[in-house]
Amino acid sequence: MSRRLTALAFLGLAPGLLGGCDGGEAQPRWISLADRYQPLPPLERQAALLDERAGARVREAGGALLLELDLPAAVWERAPGGGWSTEPRHELLALAQPERGTLHLGTTRLARAQERTPRRAPEEPVVLFENGRLTVFGPGTEEPPEQAVFSVELDDGVRADGTWWVVSGDLSGAGVPLWPGEEVVFELALPADSMLRFVPVLRSNPGDGPTLLTVRLDGETLAELEVAGDERPFVELALPARSRANARLSFVATGPPRITVLYRPVVGPSAIGRPGARPWSSGAEPAIRPDLVLFVADTLRADALAAWGGAPDVAPRLNRLAERSRRYASARAPATWTLPSVASLLTGVYPPEHGVERSDQGLRPSVLSIAELLRAHGYRTAAVTDSFFVSRRHGFQQGFEWFQEIHHGEWDLERTLAAAREQLDRDDGRPLFLLVHTYRVHKPYRAGTDELADAYEQLLAEVRAETGGDPRAAEAAFKARAPDLEAMYVEGARGLDAVAGPWLTDLVDSERLANGVLILTSDHGEAFGEHGELWHKGPLWDEVVRVPLFLHGPGVPAGVDPRNASLVDLVPTLAQMAGIRTPPGAAGSSLLDAPRDRPTFGFWTHGANQTESVVIVDGKKLMLSPRSELTGAYDLEQDPGEARDLAGDEGVDWPRALLERTLPELRRLFERRDAALDVPHGEDRHEAFSELGYADE
Repeated sequence: MSRRLTALAFLGLAPGLLGGCDGGEAQPRWISLADRYQPLPPLERQAALLDERAGARVREAGGALLLELDLPAAVWERAPGGGWSTEPRHELLALAQPERGTLHLGTTRLARAQERTPRRAPEEPVVLFENGRLTVFGPGTEEPPEQAVFSVELDDGVRADGTWWVVSGDLSGAGVPLWPGEEVVFELALPADSMLRFVPVLRSNPGDGPTLLTVRLDGETLAELEVAGDERPFVELALPARSRANARLSFVATGPPRITVLYRPVVGPSAIGRPGARPWSSGAEPAIRPDLVLFVADTLRADALAAWGGAPDVAPRLNRLAERSRRYASARAPATWTLPSVASLLTGVYPPEHGVERSDQGLRPSVLSIAELLRAHGYRTAAVTDSFFVSRRHGFQQGFEWFQEIHHGEWDLERTLAAAREQLDRDDGRPLFLLVHTYRVHKPYRAGTDELADAYEQLLAEVRAETGGDPRAAEAAFKARAPDLEAMYVEGARGLDAVAGPWLTDLVDSERLANGVLILTSDHGEAFGEHGELWHKGPLWDEVVRVPLFLHGPGVPAGVDPRNASLVDLVPTLAQMAGIRTPPGAAGSSLLDAPRDRPTFGFWTHGANQTESVVIVDGKKLMLSPRSELTGAYDLEQDPGEARDLAGDEGVDWPRALLERTLPELRRLFERRDAALDVPHGEDRHEAFSELGYADE
């Protein structure tokens, strides 16, 4: 049985019955239409789509509909660098995700290329899917392809854990897809004084004109809404005051051929009051679970904030907020870079357990996330991220009813926070779990409120000119400029503080979070030559694994908590705050009552899956080889800079004793390794990889 199913069974929940109400019989009901959506059988939909549309074939294949387009030699043109390129065109492609298609030359299905200039030349013709175009290259492609057929599934989502999930470009989440002209009907017992709330989104071709959305209840029109362009309005439709035992709620979208998605379609109470003061609360202790906001400032070193030893003038606004909060002075990340660290943050297990340790890996659906857990207990779940690693591509959308990605090239902290504010304001009465993630202080070290990377780009150009592109020479040149890089980084931290500091302070002081908790942390730090290393994704020194972590909210006393803390503790912490039992298999402990002498761990996988690790207990740190042999020992209370290695000192007995005590638990973490999903790189990621400092990926 998978870890997810084990956890849900332990919690008394069944997949397919997730989401819903906020507690006992006196509580209102929320009905998720995404949990009740049933797509038409493929053959019925096939008949509706054929409609004499020239140049295309639609057929059933394996329970899904497949669109096939002939691409004759005349539509192909010479591609730069060799081969042939074309852009498949047909109005029915608006109902598909073309990047997921396949290309056949005659009876041969071409293998996918992940980049235009692969490290090893292909032995057979291959096809690259990029930016809506197909490029065929390799042996035998001297002439334009003949008998080429492009095939793609007419995809409208997938069912997982009883909910229908849909992808629309930068947005994924729980939704109901409306095919053009097709009526979608829900039969349900409608509670009295209810309201229907949803966000309509045009899945593709927003420039082709508006779609008319008609909503009916028992045959009577409730509303006719025009959905146009990139608009994503929050729609609230009042339903009849009296309950209906067998109501028939239907939706029809008419207009250009494309899918319209109703995201977060929920029938809930009409009168919801406000966060912290719901109409259904009663008594001195309101029966309202807290809203939970998790803010992840990617790459933020602990000592960027004064409470962790930083200069007080770098982030004064965040410093003041931290002073009002519960601060964990000894908090650390379980890895030295984003992908494995955020995977641990969201799942509560260490990297060897979830298995996501390389940039071409992602979370398997079998691994339970905190968003899935909270949604199963009635939370509205939303995320706004700066994408790249914290993305649907890597499986982090699991459990989020709304998962919005701001892609590389569009990064702007104010935009990220505006999107997050929108999710806070789109209240439907359920408690909210909101994840906000930003790369604001990550390379390329954007400075000022305009987020300009000019200084870093100039330094990069100087290094390239000086070294001629030689990797070893470039590494030495960058290290020689470590003080300049650190100064740029500090300016990025100032920029984070200038924008996020007021936003977060206003949030915790507002009614919106009157009954809520804010958690601020980072996924790793950044090195500037302290131990001969630059940046991150390297050895497990404290400048890279030590992170800021503070909690602010009712019932969370301000002050310094000296206990060992890890990002894997956030799942148990959030679960406890929501009144939910921690799922079995969670590696961490709630920060509210964690044992004082427990160990925390960190992992760095490199080379041929060689994993080094660290163990930290009571201010003592062990560094271990891939074979769990002792390679370093540091007393962090006496030596916070990790300058004196005590592993080989005579008369210092604690390193061996601590290793003997913690090694069995460390080995158990490796024994519980899960297999990650394969996430191949694409040509579209290379520019971002380079700019973020992962050019070797």
